[in-house]
Amino acid sequence: LSDVGKNTYDYLESDIKIASLDDEKTIKEYGNNLALIIKKYFDPLPETEMVIFQRSLEKQTEDELKKLGPIADAYRNTAKEMTSLTTPTGFSKSHLELINYFSNIAKELNEMQRFFTDPMQATLAFPRYQASAEKAYLILLDLSAYFSKNKIVFGENEPAEFFKIYVA
Repeated sequence: LSDVGKNTYDYLESDIKIASLDDEKTIKEYGNNLALIIKKYFDPLPETEMVIFQRSLEKQTEDELKKLGPIADAYRNTAKEMTSLTTPTGFSKSHLELINYFSNIAKELNEMQRFFTDPMQATLAFPRYQASAEKAYLILLDLSAYFSKNKIVFGENEPAEFFKIYVA
């Protein structure tokens, strides 16, 4: 299990757009646009990857694992589209890390789909998936704190209201 913590970085700093200003308008636009992208890909999904993976192990069926495909696509597409956002300077490093963790989660979910055909690779992928998912979650917590620190408040009708679920 030597590659448990191994992460690859598909995206580099040159792949993202960094804002010239870290003013309230830029930060607020970033939050709302990021939330729109996340919601666009994840809201249509009926269940989480962990529910699907657990059920596939209980049922011992590969058909259940195929349901991980659309979730992997959601992570991959979110990561790709996040590169188009103009990111506040103060959050650019974390934004890039989040993109890469989402990209890694997509890859690990694709590996986990092969549990019944390649159990070793799927078993190795699971702790990498967990590590990337945990790190992505921590960045989303930091993002929520970043908004708070910069006194950015989102109204109930704004997409970034979504980030209020990420409170430490």
